[in-house]
Amino acid sequence: MRHFFVLFVLCPIVGFSQDRGFETRLQSLQNTDAAFHTIDGYIITSQLFENKFDAKGLKKPARKYELNVDELKVSDDSLGHKNYVVKSSKIIADGIVQSDTYYFVENKEKNVLVVGLSTMDDPNPAFERRFTKMLLDNAIPKSTYTTMEPDSINFAGRKFKRSSSCYWTFLNTLQCPYYGEISWSVHEKENTASKAVAAQFAVTKNRKNVKILQDDEVDIIFESVPVKARKRVLDFTGVTGLLTAMSGVKTLTAYYVVAPVRGNYVACVLSYWDKDQINASGLPPLLEEVMQLKQP
Repeated sequence: MRHFFVLFVLCPIVGFSQDRGFETRLQSLQNTDAAFHTIDGYIITSQLFENKFDAKGLKKPARKYELNVDELKVSDDSLGHKNYVVKSSKIIADGIVQSDTYYFVENKEKNVLVVGLSTMDDPNPAFERRFTKMLLDNAIPKSTYTTMEPDSINFAGRKFKRSSSCYWTFLNTLQCPYYGEISWSVHEKENTASKAVAAQFAVTKNRKNVKILQDDEVDIIFESVPVKARKRVLDFTGVTGLLTAMSGVKTLTAYYVVAPVRGNYVACVLSYWDKDQINASGLPPLLEEVMQLKQP
């Protein structure tokens, strides 16, 4: 795909060697033919093609990302490898612009590595270049990788057991049918985590045929930290689609949270449908893993 859908936004990153929290904020996943990474609101994909770095060899990688070889014109001389860089942007919601950068690079084996970096904040070229170099040098820490069916979930530095019914819908987005869903990113700074939640508010607001039934600020305990969360109840009865048709769901309850967690800041959206299992705590099982409602 040429564009990624991103929930969270970037925070500027200094040199990784000086950034002690880098490894704690990075989460990676190796799929069959591509790798995915998320850090500080960037969504990053990397894919290797066994093609030569020439006009003919670049056709397939370019098509994969809905690009034409003729668009591969600009190079980044500071990268230290033959490369082309393509940048684009699009409006996701009112005041929210998604920026995408694509690196087409010749690696040491003379094959083509494509790196896509996407963010909803101002792009950080220094970070994008540095992360691309790490991918070229195979320098992504192995400790940051998870699997498609992990025994446990690394939630911002704390692990909890994954139920067999739960699965990734995307990196750092865990869905458990009838038990809820959580989607999160880990940030170095609080203001960028707050921007992440604000961006998700805007995206939700722009969805067609979705009505906001409730919008309140509530007190919760998130990873043992007392914080304020934004609670929204959304009416999906006007939305047509396979999910609503098959399950008969009508409303989605979502909590939007920014909290300091183990030396970083977590931006998190926790949600459940009206048909989900709600325990005595007032929450479904998955949400209970990371939050509690504060009793009056």
